[in-house]
Amino acid sequence: MVNTAERLRLGGVEDWRFEARQLETAFPDEGALQDALRRRLAGEPLQYILGTWDFYDLTLKVGPGVLIPRPDTETVCDLALEELKRQRQPVVADLCAGSGCIGAVLLRHHYTAKVFSVENSPEALPYLKENLAPYGARAQVVEGDVLRPDSLLLPPLTGIVCNPPYLTEEEYACVQRELYYEPKSALVAPEEGLLFYRAVAEGYRSLLQKDGFLIFEIGYRQSGAVRKILEEAGYSEIKCFKDYGNNWRAVSAVKRDGTL
Repeated sequence: MVNTAERLRLGGVEDWRFEARQLETAFPDEGALQDALRRRLAGEPLQYILGTWDFYDLTLKVGPGVLIPRPDTETVCDLALEELKRQRQPVVADLCAGSGCIGAVLLRHHYTAKVFSVENSPEALPYLKENLAPYGARAQVVEGDVLRPDSLLLPPLTGIVCNPPYLTEEEYACVQRELYYEPKSALVAPEEGLLFYRAVAEGYRSLLQKDGFLIFEIGYRQSGAVRKILEEAGYSEIKCFKDYGNNWRAVSAVKRDGTL
């Protein structure tokens, strides 16, 4: 049998014990395990090799072409679920939806919520549709460009969640090798990583109903810049939140006026 753990350790895989258990469980056949090890040692993410990954209290389909859900994003889910407790019939847009991880959590935990998940990547869309399929008509997949809100035909919204691309090119050049397997378009944004924050804060404000919320995931250095963008766009009650690793990870805001 392949000494999975030892090969991963010698190959520089940081969490080699955990990954060995995952691979040996998923691939009991030695030939399949050899192939999985080859892929992992070449740098391909474990999540793509397994084909699924746990997020919040869900197991989601993932693979090449879709951003892998990460624990950092659970901060956004926690904040959104708190907001949804105050809404009887929430209608939420999940922008840059990717795998659908945020939208799926909201649908699972709020039984009357309706979520419009917007995604433009043809590679990501199959994963998004499969992960949202259990929620039926409450989950609406919208194929379109987040940067062109007028083309999306979204209804009035009680909330918006968004985990946009936010790395700069300089940051992207320094990431670990596994990240280069994930879609660059889901990771890197122009304007020092701030393009989508400006576009969403300004372009979707008219879709938010009075007292509607907007929650962004952010890079750990971006809290001040995103707060300023939201202030300039006319939002109220802007707050910044840290993730489980004590890094700034989310910004929330509320639209208090009633204009649509």
